[in-house]
Amino acid sequence: MIRQTIKIILSAALLVLAHTAIAGDHESGLALAERQPAAVMNVTSVNLGADVSTITAEGKMGQYDKVYAT
Repeated sequence: MIRQTIKIILSAALLVLAHTAIAGDHESGLALAERQPAAVMNVTSVNLGADVSTITAEGKMGQYDKVYAT
């Protein structure tokens, strides 16, 4: 019984360590740059559902004037 418990704990520990090894260091390979000016937006509606939720917002952004996001 104790031997089986040790095997389970060891297996769980190895799975956790393997998962972190696969995740690796992806931050250095991904370079995101801002392509548009920031837009301060006001939330106009929030619809919470069991499977799907939707947040709708509007605001102003640079040359585009009024912008919408869902």
